[in-house]
Amino acid sequence: MKAKELKIGIVLGLILLLVLSDFSAATTIEDDWWNESSILCDNSNSIVIEDIEYYFLTDKSVYNLVENVNMTYRVTNLRDQNVTFRFSTTLQRNFWIDKNEINVWRAYDGGFTIPTEFTLAPGDNKTFTCIWDMKNKQGELVDVGNYIATGGLHSFTGSYDFTRVSVDIVVVPEPATILLLAMGTLLVRGRSM
Repeated sequence: MKAKELKIGIVLGLILLLVLSDFSAATTIEDDWWNESSILCDNSNSIVIEDIEYYFLTDKSVYNLVENVNMTYRVTNLRDQNVTFRFSTTLQRNFWIDKNEINVWRAYDGGFTIPTEFTLAPGDNKTFTCIWDMKNKQGELVDVGNYIATGGLHSFTGSYDFTRVSVDIVVVPEPATILLLAMGTLLVRGRSM
């Protein structure tokens, strides 16, 4: 009888540990994740091409299922002269979520076929933000797992494909879901003993 009680105690202790754990604390930036202090976030990536920096950031790297994923994409002019980006539509940026090399979600703003542009002076930047609500293209909640979040300048012609920058994110079950699964397992095991 003591061994059975010990097993139940260990399982309940592990469940409590999982429920109280904050899987995202290592990379979460409190308040104003989109400001300049976000440079310190562990879940960012950048590339520099021809003295233009393309930078992408998510507010953390591990998310509970149904949490919003806050994304920031920034273009910075590192040159000593102005640089202009031209687009065939009003949509100047885009954000993607992929899993296993398959596109799960893509942000569209319903851009119009009106040419637009923006110019950056030396040292200036332009920032775009987007929120993914963890739903796929069909509006259904995604599964837990590993995903790739990407930001980039938008182009139907592919001329801005090189501006894409990605980071990995992980979607884990909500702590309440973990608790329910563990309790169900415990009840099923308890009945079979």
